[in-house]
Amino acid sequence: MFALLLMAWPIVMFVVSQVLNINMFVMAFHDYTFGVNNPKFVGFGNFLGVFRLFDGAKVSNEWGAVRNSLAVGGITLFVNAPLSLAFAYLLYLKTRGYKFIRTVLYFPCITSAVVLVLIFKSFFMSGPIDAIYSFLGIYDKLPNEGWFGEHTAWNTIQIFNVWTGFSANMLFFLSAMNRTIMWRLQS
Repeated sequence: MFALLLMAWPIVMFVVSQVLNINMFVMAFHDYTFGVNNPKFVGFGNFLGVFRLFDGAKVSNEWGAVRNSLAVGGITLFVNAPLSLAFAYLLYLKTRGYKFIRTVLYFPCITSAVVLVLIFKSFFMSGPIDAIYSFLGIYDKLPNEGWFGEHTAWNTIQIFNVWTGFSANMLFFLSAMNRTIMWRLQS
């Protein structure tokens, strides 16, 4: 019985994943409007914008999406990864206060995404960021529209991106450093 159940698990997971894949494929050809229960079949209409983008037609939304994707990739590669590596190295060296720093830096890894968003939002809406601006005497330099306004939202989202991606990358780097030491000790 145990062997049958053990063999059944991968089969069940394969069937479930294929059903999900087929459903995603079917959904790609429908238009889902918020509040409408019956999606409308649009055929290849969902894909036309992407095809126009690479066909040379001027479609501004797609170019904005490409620009934003490249910006997020660049920030992840050139800001997040080096910071994660530096802090992982400091934790690896066990500098003074490393346990406290490790706890603070691992926080985004062990916290629900909803809780992270609420904490981040409270930091930028009448929270510690406003207090820091007041302390430095530059409270009047706060954005008029707030941190989530039209002109500042993108930068605020990138700060969130670095903060949440930081701890996972740091864990990977720290794990690799510890594994390297264990390999050298065993040699």
